[in-house]
Amino acid sequence: MTGGDIVSALQYQVKAEIIQTYLRERRILEEETREYEDLLAQYRLVEAEAQEYRDDLACLLVSPDHYRAFFRTLDFSRTPLTWLSRNNPDRGPACPMGLTPKGFTKKGRYTNLVFATYDRLAGKAAQSRVLAQRLMALAGEINEDIRRFHQNYDLLAMIGFLRSLDLTELGRRRILGSNFTPAELASIEEKMAFARLKPRDDGVRSWPEMPNRKVAEKRAAGLVRDVFLKERESILPALSGPNRVGAGLGGGA
Repeated sequence: MTGGDIVSALQYQVKAEIIQTYLRERRILEEETREYEDLLAQYRLVEAEAQEYRDDLACLLVSPDHYRAFFRTLDFSRTPLTWLSRNNPDRGPACPMGLTPKGFTKKGRYTNLVFATYDRLAGKAAQSRVLAQRLMALAGEINEDIRRFHQNYDLLAMIGFLRSLDLTELGRRRILGSNFTPAELASIEEKMAFARLKPRDDGVRSWPEMPNRKVAEKRAAGLVRDVFLKERESILPALSGPNRVGAGLGGGA
């Protein structure tokens, strides 16, 4: 083997190792992105549950004014979780599935039901807040990995190297997912690039910290009793037990 052949062989080996490292790090990024997508799917499930409990509470409080007043008593200057509103047809107050009105008086049973529903909502809001924070942090880490990945690898140079090899069509498909047509080569770098993750574009929100049930009862019990006195006739059917017929957004709150 001549000196030139040795140099060519070494160059080939170095380039081949770069390609293998590129593919390995690309697989790692794909796995990290799937981890983000799995966590995002979990977040969306919890958010949907929070939306259901938010609607339950809005229905029990009968009107948008009562709903907003309820949160003002909890020291919210602006009504929280407004993005969860579905804007569905109204329905009257109803007992949420899984809850049972408890108490010696109708007013007591209504008050208990409102705060049990609020407790569910606060719990899901806390869970959603943790997941949202994890998603934001994970996206930041992955985006930094993406930045370094794109900085470290000249994809077009590697494509040129791959085209110089005697690869089968199957091998080309496996590595780059294309047939190397001129049109595809013109945009291959863009197609192969990793897009930065954007949690906010994916619907990830910053969730407020809501007071626990004990604190909420201390602050808002008087208002809830007043709501019962004002809306007694529409509230009484909710005290007979769960009813999901015609479920929608109560009072448009």
